[in-house]
Amino acid sequence: MFSRMKHKANRVRAGRVHTALAKAVLRMKRTPGPGFALLLAGISFLVATIDGAAAAVFIVTNTRAAGPGSLAQAITQANAASGARIEFQLPSSDAGFDRTRGIWTIRLSAPLPNVTGHGIIIDGTSQPRAVSSTEAPRIAVVAAREGVEQALAVLSDGNTIRGLAVGGFKLGVVFYGADAVSNTVTACFVGLAPGDMPMPNETGVILVQGARDNTISDCVISGNKSVGVYVADRKSRGNLLRGNHIGTDAVGQRRRPNSIGVMLARAPQNVIQSNLTA
Repeated sequence: MFSRMKHKANRVRAGRVHTALAKAVLRMKRTPGPGFALLLAGISFLVATIDGAAAAVFIVTNTRAAGPGSLAQAITQANAASGARIEFQLPSSDAGFDRTRGIWTIRLSAPLPNVTGHGIIIDGTSQPRAVSSTEAPRIAVVAAREGVEQALAVLSDGNTIRGLAVGGFKLGVVFYGADAVSNTVTACFVGLAPGDMPMPNETGVILVQGARDNTISDCVISGNKSVGVYVADRKSRGNLLRGNHIGTDAVGQRRRPNSIGVMLARAPQNVIQSNLTA
């Protein structure tokens, strides 16, 4: 009897979570994204050669939420340059640097610009490690106040997000729409900060409205208040969750549960493989 009651309670909770997330997605859909201008001042611009093709490289040089040298401006620039890379060269003199933990924190009062370019790589592992630091990731993206909708939304294809910690948002990382195809999130912490410090989102990673063939791998997705990973609707298919720690600390020794680890809401043909869950 108790088992049936518990199962019913879990179904009710899952239904409430699904309804809340659906409303959040509708709010995103109704809110037009800002136009993206090509703003080149203030961030170092390099040209690299990858497989014989020129690729723009934009360097993040400070932890400010916007303006020259910021991650926000680097994303805006990268959206206008196919195959661009975003790398980090933050000094230890930056105001967002935690010398004790060797981590740089970017605090946002509004979401970062949507990723609309193609083949963009946002590489947090490019940040040189502080001498005293043994932590990874070294870049944390954190909500500066309650109610910030998301850290980052990906609306295009072939992009990679690597080596970031994301926390404090309604939605951490969002893959939205039929153009959000073949993207990768890897080596990220979503809901925990390095050092096993709580940094919960409401929902960690969300794939909706036809987002497909995306890969979430080798991430720590733990401590989120609602759902760790949420995939919804029949067109959001072919997504792969592989090799993640979902509901544990980074080494898999302690439970750091999400309210619900993974929720597939009418989302067939998605693969959950070789994850450590708690």
